[in-house]
Amino acid sequence: MHTLAISLGIAGFVLGLLAAWEWFRASRVNIVPVWGDLEPKDPVASQMGWIAGVLQASAESARLNQRAAALTAVTVVVSTGASLAGLFP
Repeated sequence: MHTLAISLGIAGFVLGLLAAWEWFRASRVNIVPVWGDLEPKDPVASQMGWIAGVLQASAESARLNQRAAALTAVTVVVSTGASLAGLFP
């Protein structure tokens, strides 16, 4: 039973690190305007490019946050299993 507890503990540790990595990546999403390198002369078109870029960055960050939250939930279950398995000889 101790082998199971150790295995689950290591799995929980790895999953926790993966969740932290996903949250770190979510915090580092860059905003890139959709017009690329050449900013339009028209201020409205320029602003629309920035708005679209913000929306794309927000969607990417939300996707990474969702994965990180799911990994955290699995980490809690696996870590709890490791704790419970450690109780029994």
